[in-house]
Order: sequence, then C-alpha cells, then structure tokens
Amino acid sequence: MLLELRLRVVEVAGSAAALAPRHAGDAAPRRWFLGALARLLAALRDPQLAALAAPGVPGATLPLGARVPGTSYELEPASAAASLGALLYDDAPGPIDAVAPALAVADWAARRAHYAGCTPPRVAALHAALALAEAVRGALDESPSGGDPWFASRVAGAVAAAQLLGADLAQRREAALAAALDGSPATPAALRAAYDDAAAAERALRHAAGENAARAVRHALAACCDADGPRRPRAVPGSPGATAGAAHDAAGVALEPLPTDADDDDTHSLAPVVLGFFPERQARAILAMLADAPRLAALGVDACVARLVRN
Repeated sequence: MLLELRLRVVEVAGSAAALAPRHAGDAAPRRWFLGALARLLAALRDPQLAALAAPGVPGATLPLGARVPGTSYELEPASAAASLGALLYDDAPGPIDAVAPALAVADWAARRAHYAGCTPPRVAALHAALALAEAVRGALDESPSGGDPWFASRVAGAVAAAQLLGADLAQRREAALAAALDGSPATPAALRAAYDDAAAAERALRHAAGENAARAVRHALAACCDADGPRRPRAVPGSPGATAGAAHDAAGVALEPLPTDADDDDTHSLAPVVLGFFPERQARAILAMLADAPRLAALGVDACVARLVRN
C-alpha cells in the first residue's frame, strides 16, 4: 500500500499542471482567496482565536518574514502557515485549506524577491497555485491514505507552496512525496474524543490544522530552497510581468459582494468583515484593492498583504 501511495503521489504531482486549468479558468481561486480572508478576519475578532496567530515562542519573529494578515506578525514561513492554518480551520476539508501554506510562502518569497532582483510572485500566481492545489487534492481523494483527513490537504499545500517558490517538476514531486510520507496530526475524531471540554477540543483541532499546514511548507522549502533562499530565483509561473499601479482612491468606491459557491458557508460579502476589523480609511482602501480583480491579480503578493497589516 505504501508503494502504491508513493507512485500515486508522484503521478499526481507530475500531472497537476494539466489538472489545474479546470479551476484556473474561472473565478474560483479568487473566490477561495477572498473567502479565506473573510474567515481569517472573522477569527481574529475572537480574542481566544486571535491568540493562535502569535508565534509559538513569544517574540520569535523574523524581519522580512511571512506576515499574518490582520496582524503585525512577521514569522518564518512555516510558523506563519501554522498561524493561518489554525485560524482558517473548518471541519470540512476544502480549497481554502491550501491558502495557509500558499499565502505564507508567497509573501515570504515576494519580499525576498525584491532583494534578489527578480520578479515577486503576483496574486495571479497565488490564484494559480490554489487552483493547482485543488487539482491535487481532488486527484488524491481516492488515494489509499488510510482514512487520514489531513493527507490530501498537506500534499496539495506542499505542491502549491513549491510552485510559488518556482519549483520545477522534480522539486514539485519531491515536496509532494515528502509531504505524503510525513506523519499527520491526530484525526479530528480522536481529538474530540480526547477532550471533555468542547473549547479545548476546538483549540486542539486548530493547532492540528496549523501543524499540517506548517508541514506542507517545510517540505516545499526543503525541496526548493537552500541556505540563501529559493535555488532558482525567477519569475513564478502565472505571474504577470506588469507591475501594479497606485491603488484606487478609496473614496466613493462601490463595494463588490464576495462571490460564493452554492455550498460555500463563508461570508456572502467581504465588506462587513473588513469594515468591522480595520479603521474605516484602511478598510475602504482594502476593499477597493480586492474589488478590482485584474489589478489585484497584477499586484505583488507582498504589496497585497502589506495593506492587510493591522498594528
């Protein structure tokens, strides 16, 4: 069974680029990204959940690291993915699962790219990586993973993160296989059974989701980076060459409702969440940025996340 699993993961990681266009050709990846932002900001308004955004070791931040949107934290990418994964956890696995590892790596890689003199990943590349992750996750749903609910999300997250680091086929397969062979956190059912207190069980579940996202990032970094960063600093596939211009003036901008799938339980509009979380002027600027889909796609991931920082 282990050999069958390894072969299946390598096959999926190699063919994922051909599977992804069924998602990349529509608005789905943008919808997943905006839905993740809505869920993230809603979680941060709960003081108990907001504590999950902090680094595991107090003060363990990384200047020019990956930022956690809605906070001022700058963390090494795996820790940022852990924070995001914990805040974004939902009982039903779905495409939003890949946002934590993908966004953490994309922001870190984009910030480093400026110093390496290469093109930073754009939001379009992030969308493409989310489409890639969903293609991988869907293809692995029938894999012999032994009923492990974390397996497909971890492998898909590793492939998406590797893609955002400029991975070639061999590196993508290496990251996917390492993520597949890694152990998983305890299952949600086991964690719920272990705690008498529902709130404690919820915290444990969110920590498990964060750890799963962090493992995806670690395997992508191991496959694609050395001590100096990504081995092949270059424009990430799917990144437009054009740079984004100045942000729209926030005054008078119509607030676009957040698109949702019929079975998507995320907030139907991002506007109330953003307006309830950020100061009004910053909130209006953020909504203007998110509402203009072409301009958002051309924006560097680091520039996008920078507008989502809250001190």
